[in-house]
Amino acid sequence: MNHTIQSSNQTAIKLQSFGKLVILDRHFTIVGVTESVVKEHYTSEALLGTHFFHSFGHIFSEALLKVRNAVMELLENGQSRHILPIKIKNDRTYVKLRRHDEYLYIEWEQQHKKYIPAKKINELNFLLDTIQPNNWNRVCSAINKILNYDLVFVLQIQETGYSSVIAEHTANGRSSFKGKEFSKDFMPEEVLSYYRGYSYRYAPNMDDQGQEFYYKDESIDPLSSLLSPLPELHQLFLKEIN
Repeated sequence: MNHTIQSSNQTAIKLQSFGKLVILDRHFTIVGVTESVVKEHYTSEALLGTHFFHSFGHIFSEALLKVRNAVMELLENGQSRHILPIKIKNDRTYVKLRRHDEYLYIEWEQQHKKYIPAKKINELNFLLDTIQPNNWNRVCSAINKILNYDLVFVLQIQETGYSSVIAEHTANGRSSFKGKEFSKDFMPEEVLSYYRGYSYRYAPNMDDQGQEFYYKDESIDPLSSLLSPLPELHQLFLKEIN
């Protein structure tokens, strides 16, 4: 992942642009922020180092109290993540809270489909975190009942590094990738680390040019954000299969 130094004590990398991200330390101090958030505050320097709940009242408005209560509940109950549906300027929005190491990740994006409630997304998180199935085809089917995608498949990676598609579920009922094999170059260790960083990954626009993410603390792990872009090799693969 390429870094570009913006100043003597600030670093920037590229993340996907479909959402917004703020990372807080244990004192709720902002230690990382995306370009899409900065645009509403003029400069990253104006945000980094400030208190989140003091700086975001004009963005979340009356919903800020809901966000604060959800954050406190998450920390008090020892949960690792929570999804909160709110409205920001009359736009339905998902706020995703996630604890990682010593930091709290707050991500939000506009909700485009009313029929996918936050409860369903929490169910998906739980399913992906806890499944130990004997029948991967049933898992693909269960996931697709929530997501309604054209194709869901499971890629099994061998100790040798080679991988193959062992199960799938398609919207049209016709087999598409099941049995397909890949060389070990398709899932190298650095790519595996990317997918291990989150229970699921999401790339709604393969032509996305991305946005800057600014941070000062080098111990922050940007891979733990859902906005982290897919590995370049897999972007090429997905574009190839359309």
